[in-house]
Amino acid sequence: MLATVRRHARLLACACALALFAMPLIANERFKDAFIIDARITDMADAVAAGDANGFAGVFTEQAEPSLWGEALRYTGLLAIEAWMNGLLGLVPPAATYVASSPRVILGLDGDEDTAWATSNWSWAVWEGRATGMMRREAGEWRFRRVDFFGLKVALPEPDMDPTEATQLIAEVSAAADAVAAASTACDAQAIEALAGSDFRFVQADGSDADDPIAAITDDCPVGAFDGFDPASAAIYIHAQAGLALVVDPNAQADSLQLLLRLEDGAWLIDSATLSDYDLAPLDVSPREQLLTSWARVRGGL
Repeated sequence: MLATVRRHARLLACACALALFAMPLIANERFKDAFIIDARITDMADAVAAGDANGFAGVFTEQAEPSLWGEALRYTGLLAIEAWMNGLLGLVPPAATYVASSPRVILGLDGDEDTAWATSNWSWAVWEGRATGMMRREAGEWRFRRVDFFGLKVALPEPDMDPTEATQLIAEVSAAADAVAAASTACDAQAIEALAGSDFRFVQADGSDADDPIAAITDDCPVGAFDGFDPASAAIYIHAQAGLALVVDPNAQADSLQLLLRLEDGAWLIDSATLSDYDLAPLDVSPREQLLTSWARVRGGL
């Protein structure tokens, strides 16, 4: 039986809980599609982990001919994609664990609100890769049209599958999140100030804005308040047209830094930040007997 680690099992619950996440209403409205896409990515990962090739193919489009790249070869059509996954499943040891990271999602990169890009790093037996997908909203439902399972199209793009721009945007936002994590953990007020946007806000545990947001961060960091924030494992949702990026680590076991970044003058800067207060509460047990978790209580916000 294939299984995913708890990190993956937590994705769907976090995606749903993020709808209640304490970001500005406009941010929640802008990113609600990203939460739905996160859940769709989880559907795909669940199918892989369960050895369900038919379920894997079931998240692809039915309104056009979908394509999947398995290393160098391209497979077109639902039947071909299902057959490819069945072949891969036949090569994987039964005890192998499928590990999928929190995703990066980009909405409307080409200006079309019904299109999205999504990536997720994974490892499985002797393989690893960065699955990259082009998605489209069809009759209100997000589905994959193109998937590069191993992530080779970054180096070998094709006319109808070129992730270059998406990859660059993800790298820029990830670098900004890394810089914020380093500055806040080090209590570096000057670095934090350099990363702060023009209207930077830090929201405190009681939901109020800090009078001096930079001082609020430097007051909290000596006690390790930001140590739980890990951009490498964070989910990142980017609204390309709005120039906004929501960064949240679903793997944090305690209060963790949550960020809303904004693109200002070509740089991704902190628009809003908070330490949310939540309890991890058990939900239903997954088919793989792994405990799902959600943020049962969210207090304070942006």
